[in-house]
Amino acid sequence: MSIGVNCNVIMRLVVIVFVCLQYPNGGWGDENLVSEAPSIYVQPDAIGMPLGNIVLIRKNSRYCVLNFTKFIQGKKEDEGSTSYEAYFQGDGSGDFTKKNIKSMEGELSFMEPKQMGGILSVLFHPFAIGGGNRTIISGNFKLSWTGGPKWQWVYFYRFGIEEPRDHGIEIAPTAWGNIDEVNVFDTRLKWYRYDANRSNLVVPVDKLWEDNDKGGDTPAIIPPKHVFPAIQYDVATDSFDEKYNTVLEDVANILKKYTTFRVRVEGHSDMGGTEAYNLEISSRRARAVKEQLVKKYGIQSKRIEVVGWGTTRPIGPSSTANGRAANNRVEIKIAGVD
Repeated sequence: MSIGVNCNVIMRLVVIVFVCLQYPNGGWGDENLVSEAPSIYVQPDAIGMPLGNIVLIRKNSRYCVLNFTKFIQGKKEDEGSTSYEAYFQGDGSGDFTKKNIKSMEGELSFMEPKQMGGILSVLFHPFAIGGGNRTIISGNFKLSWTGGPKWQWVYFYRFGIEEPRDHGIEIAPTAWGNIDEVNVFDTRLKWYRYDANRSNLVVPVDKLWEDNDKGGDTPAIIPPKHVFPAIQYDVATDSFDEKYNTVLEDVANILKKYTTFRVRVEGHSDMGGTEAYNLEISSRRARAVKEQLVKKYGIQSKRIEVVGWGTTRPIGPSSTANGRAANNRVEIKIAGVD
């Protein structure tokens, strides 16, 4: 017991020293934010959003749409709660118009230790003893939250459960306010991961789509009808055929020219095996194409999403040899343009 208590005390002291050195003027509590206009705040370990602005979360082709709808100040200054709506899409498609979306409403709350204020309250709470629920839950996502009347903060990790580091979580602030507007492949989106070396960014909401990252990539425009030929596979195989290199060259050239775009590689199969087998071989085919783009053409892995559809999206009749051959394919789509 004494060892646990001593470790807890040491951790608290380390955090206090770090905060005092990093934020000598009291930090970034709501009362100290530098912009009064509705703005997006990007810190090394969290994204700050105004109420009503949707924030997107993703990891390994799983997506969450999060919208903070209301903040209620408690009777005391160090008490408050916020309501949120969450939508989870876990099938790899990122399509929030599908019926398999999991939606929920939740409430988060806090009770800060009285001796702390400003950034101390925001950063110290992972180790604080206090009431409230600070965990956002949506599908497989569980992330920590802090908030106030003006801004709601989503962290890239869970307080007290995970270390503050990159866990593969990506967060994208948006100017949207309604689930019907969401397109996770919109090329205007800027996705952020935990980055201890990142400088704090402040972007007004009405400028978010203009200067996305304070001088970062500018969204490019390409013909929305650009379609790549399908890459065909023989029955029960997942080996990439070199004769389709011209297709991958076309894909690679576009990705190198338009650096803000990603592609989605979608694998398909005929109905020749079990459902599980067909799903697996369609995924392997898509991964084989991604491997070619990464290793042979130098495209960053993070710019290529892989989805296996199995037999769910046929383009030919399964009753004919030509139809089955057509269904054994991989399709490549420019994300956000399909």
